Amino acid sequence: MLASIVMRHNISNILFTIFLYSCTSFGDYLQKADTAIEKEDYREAINFLNKALSKKKYLAEAYSEKAHCYTKLNKDDSAIIVYEQLLVFDPNNTLAFYNLGLCKYRQEKFDEAIDYFNDAMKTKGYNPNDTSKSQLIMEYTQGGKELLGMDGKFDISFSEIFYMAGLVYYKTGKIKKAYRYFMDCISKGFNVPESHYMIGLCWLSAGDNQKACESFKTSQISGYALAIEQFEKNCK
Repeated sequence: MLASIVMRHNISNILFTIFLYSCTSFGDYLQKADTAIEKEDYREAINFLNKALSKKKYLAEAYSEKAHCYTKLNKDDSAIIVYEQLLVFDPNNTLAFYNLGLCKYRQEKFDEAIDYFNDAMKTKGYNPNDTSKSQLIMEYTQGGKELLGMDGKFDISFSEIFYMAGLVYYKTGKIKKAYRYFMDCISKGFNVPESHYMIGLCWLSAGDNQKACESFKTSQISGYALAIEQFEKNCK
């Protein structure tokens, strides 16, 4: 008799758990994943994101956050797989292309990195391989994001992409192109100290120590540590 009661109790618990799972929406799992990410519990976040995807298969937000978690766990190869899965059903996802570029950059696969950064730029309306005409870059304003209900963490600015492309060109010895990219970032007010520092490195590579020092000096005014180090090393 006791065994029968215990069995019925266990069955009831199982059925109740199944009922709770069936009532949990993909949005609930996304919220739980966000909480886990805030606590830096990335494995638990991935678990919740997988559950969200079981509720709604084509959920770009879940794929983006899942890949982000893999990156935080130093698993870029896994992140790459997830971003590529996202691009299958969302082929113009700027953030996916950008983060694929970052993964390849960290892996020092620079040719692949620049291809992804170029693809990210194209989603913004700019083709870096077409200089024959003026191109209109499409960016969401903060007001536009609010109007569309867009979470800013799933957007990336054009200047962020452009800056990373500049780093790739510098790493691969394409100094003139890198210089142009960093100058563009300065003109747009993006990563100004960092861009002046990188321009200084470009001038060093070109053998112009004086202009390099001018750039390092401009950068170090903002307290940029790497520029201070280079200025002390090359300019005194």
